[in-house]
Parts: sequence; C-alpha cells; structure tokens
Amino acid sequence: MKRPDKRTTDAPEEPQTAPHLSGLIDTTLARFTGDWFLFRTPVGLQFPEELEAMYEVETCKSRVRELRITVSAAIAFMCLTTVTDATLVPDLGWQGLYLRLLASVVLICAVVSFDRLSGSYRELVLTAALYLAILVMASIPLISHAALAPYGLFVWMLAVIYCNTTMRMRFRYALPFSVVCLVTTVLLVPVSGRIGKDLSDSLAFLAVAGTSFSLVANYRMERTVRMGYLLSSKEALRLFALNRDRDQLATISSTDALTGVANRGHFDRRLETLFGGSIDTGTKIGLVLLDVDYFKRYNDHYGHPAGDACLKSVASVLTRVMRGKKDFGFRYGGEEFGALLLDVSRGTTESIAERIRVSIEREAIEHADREDGLKIVTVSVGVASAVVGDGTTADDLIKRADASLYAAKKAGRNRTVVLPR
Repeated sequence: MKRPDKRTTDAPEEPQTAPHLSGLIDTTLARFTGDWFLFRTPVGLQFPEELEAMYEVETCKSRVRELRITVSAAIAFMCLTTVTDATLVPDLGWQGLYLRLLASVVLICAVVSFDRLSGSYRELVLTAALYLAILVMASIPLISHAALAPYGLFVWMLAVIYCNTTMRMRFRYALPFSVVCLVTTVLLVPVSGRIGKDLSDSLAFLAVAGTSFSLVANYRMERTVRMGYLLSSKEALRLFALNRDRDQLATISSTDALTGVANRGHFDRRLETLFGGSIDTGTKIGLVLLDVDYFKRYNDHYGHPAGDACLKSVASVLTRVMRGKKDFGFRYGGEEFGALLLDVSRGTTESIAERIRVSIEREAIEHADREDGLKIVTVSVGVASAVVGDGTTADDLIKRADASLYAAKKAGRNRTVVLPR
C-alpha cells in the first residue's frame, strides 16, 4: 500500500539553445555593422565557428548550384576566347583550343567533387582549380612567338574579375587568389621581352586597379549576403520565440496546473467543437466522469499537499488508460476528472471507464479515514454515450454522465454506472 507522497521533484530544465543562438547572432551583427577601419568586422568575413557551421549547412545546396552555373559559364567563355588566337597567337593553331580544353577538365573535376566536400574544402578546391586553369591559359601566350602574344596575359585578368564578381568566390579565398594571379601575370610579362617597359608598367597598373576594384566588390557582396543571413536568422528566431510563447500560452490556458491534464475550459471547447460539426454525423462519442471517493476526508486527514499528490496520481492513471489521440483526459473540477472518447460504442466506453476505476484502485493509495471501511483511494464513475446527429447536445451528454456518476456514489461508491437513456 502506498503512503501519500508529500515530496515534489523538480524536472530539470531543457538547455536554452535558442537564447544562446540569438545572443551569438546579435554579437555577430554588431561586429558586421561596425566600422571596417576599427576592425569590428572580421577581415575574412567569417562567422564564429558555431554560426559558420550553421551558415554552411543552410547555404550549401544553393552555393553548389551557383558554382555549377558560374563555372559552366566560365568554361564556355574561356572556349569562346579561342577567337582571339587568330590575332594574338596565330602561330599556335589548334594548340590554344587544346590548352583551353585541358583547363576546362580541371574545372569540371572540381565541380564534380563539390557535393562530397565540406564548405572550406569546397572553396579551397575551387580556388586551386581556378588558379591551375589560369596558369594553363597563361601558358598560351608564353609558348607563342607572335608579337602580340604577351598581351594575352592581360586578357586573362578578366578571369580574376569574373571569379571575384560573378562567381563570387568567398573573400577569404578571393584575396590570396587575386594577389597570386596578379603577381604571376605581372612577373610573366617581362619574361616575354616583347613589351616595352613603359607599356608594361601601364598595363600592370591597370591590372592592379581592376583586381582591386573587383576585390572591393567581392567583399561588399559577401558582406551583404552574410548580413542578410544574420538578419533573416534573427527574424526566424524571433518568430520561433513568438510561436513558442503562443504555444506555451495555449498550453497553460488549456492545461490544469496541478495535474497536467486538460482543464475544464479545454474540455468545454473540445466538446463544443465536436458537436458543432467538426466530425462526421454518426460518429460515436463516450463521456466518462469520475469523482475521488471521500476526498474531503482525505484532505482533512493527510493535509492538502498529500491531497494534491493524490489528484496527480489519479490524473496519471487516467492518462495511462487513454488509447491515444482519440481519447481526451481532463480535470473537471476539484476532485472530479473525466475522459472524452471518440469512435467508441456504449459497451467500449463502459469498459474503459471500468478499467480507469480498477487501475486507480490498484494504485493502493492509502486512505485510512473512509466511512465505508476501505483503506485505499477509490473513484466512482459515471458513463454516458451519444451519436453525433442523433439529437443529443453537448449539455445532454454531460447531464447523463453526471447523473450516472451521482447514481454510482449513491449506490455505495467505488463502482461504474451507466444509466439507460
């Protein structure tokens, strides 16, 4: 026999990941909206590690799709520049096209690997493939003996501008990539020995200017994209918090604070909905009302904390007996509880009601101050049933169940009664 339990146990709180993430986003936003020259914005535009990982997961598919499109466009453009060979490197014939196809193969291999690589490795492989492709292309004017061949080196500075602005390489990779390509090109021009120093210096200046402008554009674009991600994430978290609070308020307004089962208001709304046409005509409904026997004497004898523990035990048993989503346990008020059942016959409703009564009796909660000689907590149960569309109203169903409960208490308590209609 169980003694009334006067102890209460506090459940551990769940980790609050949403507030932590919100704080991290706010901190990062503050850094990104700060003045660049005060170094409040990270030069590489990286987020903190946790946020960067989320960013990669959420943008990975769109990033890979974007790279596939822009790399394909780059390959097409690169092959189309074969038309300039007749002017710049006429002595090479088809060699220029073959080298372009080799560079295309390098880029295609990189694109194929993107799905199997994490974000940082994907961008690193892209950067390496682009640099190799540009080196292959730079070899075209170097192996030619034509007078205009060295100018082909500067034509391929367009590739750097394309990578920075159209392909939108990540800035942390675009910066070293652009610098290396620029230095490589500037160093290779004197090797050819076919361009005067003054002209070479002028072209180098233009290459530096073009590369610098494209890097600024690249930085601003990525910063804008990342700012947009932070703002959208902040808004998503705000909506999540609003929905969570709304759900919590709905739960609080529909749940009995002591026992955790639905409260009387929730039951009334549910029953009104059922009889208001939310279910098909002909659906069978069962209502079970139960009352803890001699509960006032229990409270007086053991005290209110023990009485609360008793009601929690009754609610726990009621919840366990429910068959699933179609059954609905609730606290009707005070020491009264109930169950609303769907798609059940009159006999099944009575069987479930009796199972509730027996299950509570088997809990063997001590009650030494009863008038009938029993020493455990029991319940009296009243049952009623109806069919949607048979003329029965919600009030009729409650009145019949209440009358059955009264009859059970009058007949001696600790029993289940179903009065005839």
